[in-house]
Amino acid sequence: MNIREHLLTYINKIFKGCDLTKNDYGSRIDEIDNYLKNIGWSDAETGCFFSIETNSVVFYYLLKTFHKQFLFKDKKRSHSNKHKPIIVPTGATADVLTIFYACLFLTYSYTLPEISYPTSCFYSTNGTGVTKKRLIQATVELCNFGSKGLLKLNSDISFYERIRDELLNKRDGPLPT
Repeated sequence: MNIREHLLTYINKIFKGCDLTKNDYGSRIDEIDNYLKNIGWSDAETGCFFSIETNSVVFYYLLKTFHKQFLFKDKKRSHSNKHKPIIVPTGATADVLTIFYACLFLTYSYTLPEISYPTSCFYSTNGTGVTKKRLIQATVELCNFGSKGLLKLNSDISFYERIRDELLNKRDGPLPT
């Protein structure tokens, strides 16, 4: 199984109960990839999103971080925490896609050559119910919570390798610190 399949299997697992399949998630990434190439924000040399292993590893880390810390905490517990979930755990497609697109947007911004990508392709795809406001809120919240881990992924090769191995081995252990 290649890294794309591992990542899409993980996405499908954490967002179980949503009416999207792993092929739907892969198609959405491909659509954004093609859109960015067509408008000149990504060059042909970088290839597709999945052709760069780091993209998949960072995306996996962000999805896992956001999922474990925000998406499915119960209301009582989350109100006592500093970080309250932006997305209420309804399992609705718009909620799941908001998290998916926020993690994807941040991955593009963090790993690829541009520092800023147009947001419209991340929230206006096929009338999904993902709004610009929710995308930005989720992205900011993820940055506030996940930036320390992103810096560690970038500076600590053993941490990066642990995350990569976890993705490739399909282990769903605790979030590494």
